[in-house]
Amino acid sequence: MPNQQYRRTATSAVKPHAQALDLTEFRSRLRIQINQALTAPPNTVTLLRPPPGAGKSFITSAEVACLPESAKVIVFAQTHDLANAEWEKRIPGSLRLMSLDRMAGEGRLTNADGDGIDCPFAEQIKAAQSRGLPYFGYYCSQRCPFAGACSYHTNKKKAEDTKVLVCPHAYLPSSASSGLLDDRIVIIDECAASFLRTRIEWMPEKISSFRGILDSFEMTGEADKPVLDALRRVLSEIEAVPGGQSRTMSDPGYILYHSDAFREKLNRFFSDSQVRGWNLFRDLKEIAIYQRFVRCSKSAGDAELNRWSIRSNLPPNSKPILVLDATGTRELYEALFPGRQIVVWPEEGQNFSPKSDVTVFADGAYPQSSLWDTTSETPKPSKCFTGILDHVGKVIEFHKGDMKSVGIVTLKKLVETVVRQFPEIPLKNILHYGSLRGRNEIKDCALVFIIGCQPPALHDIAKGAVT
Repeated sequence: MPNQQYRRTATSAVKPHAQALDLTEFRSRLRIQINQALTAPPNTVTLLRPPPGAGKSFITSAEVACLPESAKVIVFAQTHDLANAEWEKRIPGSLRLMSLDRMAGEGRLTNADGDGIDCPFAEQIKAAQSRGLPYFGYYCSQRCPFAGACSYHTNKKKAEDTKVLVCPHAYLPSSASSGLLDDRIVIIDECAASFLRTRIEWMPEKISSFRGILDSFEMTGEADKPVLDALRRVLSEIEAVPGGQSRTMSDPGYILYHSDAFREKLNRFFSDSQVRGWNLFRDLKEIAIYQRFVRCSKSAGDAELNRWSIRSNLPPNSKPILVLDATGTRELYEALFPGRQIVVWPEEGQNFSPKSDVTVFADGAYPQSSLWDTTSETPKPSKCFTGILDHVGKVIEFHKGDMKSVGIVTLKKLVETVVRQFPEIPLKNILHYGSLRGRNEIKDCALVFIIGCQPPALHDIAKGAVT
């Protein structure tokens, strides 16, 4: 292989004890397992691994729709498009959580009468959100002609009482601190390990900038010194984690548990002074309360700098967690959810005869950066990726495969390159990850190539996510 990061391939084969899949019978059994998962004891993580095309999302959404009104659920899908098509549209009365930009883009931003509107302060609110500044009082309730009665704010108010909330994987890191998980069954559709593993990444200049903001805030005389000292201790403890090592943060005491008044003062300071910086207060508070796991790595470049990653496994939950992941392993989810009861179905060692010979190129820590070259003046597919495609062509030639029976799955930005190199492969057989759900065209292909699919290495998960 031209790039060491993709030195291995994994090829499926019919195992000795594999069995043919009776889809009708299997779906009946799957429905039973889903019901058991939705009513499992608190803190139970059920991993359902049905083969592609078995209908796991479809059946689960139907069962969720039938739950009693007292049962509240939150669903995390891979993208907004999939959250919409596979969950929101299938579950009557569900509510999809969206940003202001997303609502406007989908034409869902309306006034109190349900008429479509444009937000007059969209850019200002977006800028305030990116800096962690308060904006509702300044823009929405005081200056907006809709007086905060647009669908963006009314949906936020409805969220607490809505039976089923739907959102993309990207909402996972902030879901605990926002209260979205409180007393809700959690459903994660497909692997979300990357969001469960890393909350944020800080570089030295980011920490230095925020420490300077705290110093400036202290000079106003409004700051509560015990809270300031606790925040500085957490910052120092993060910086003390050396490169290549991990550490669980110590408990700085209860001072940050009751610091809402401090945050309100800090927000006013940000708003009045227009200081540019990052709102790390919420992250530092979360690290302290949940004693997050911090790992330090070196960034590549002209000068090596430390980068601190905050691991954020979901906190203990009063309701069960259901994960729908066809390729998930017990080891992966034991690492992602340490100390919880893990239930896996189908059981380990139970195999189903595959219809396709599948080759997976998946041995890179950062598949996007190794497949997509950003070092050139114009970003383009990397030499690693073009080398993999050459290898794919040789495999197809060796098997004397019919190009109409070949499927390729890769990153969205690389689909066009695949189409140009293999014009004989039907367009419906060349997919990106986001287009896979609800698409079963390639399940009958004789040869399937997955390029860039990257489950985290188990030893890395265990080292980075388990204390």
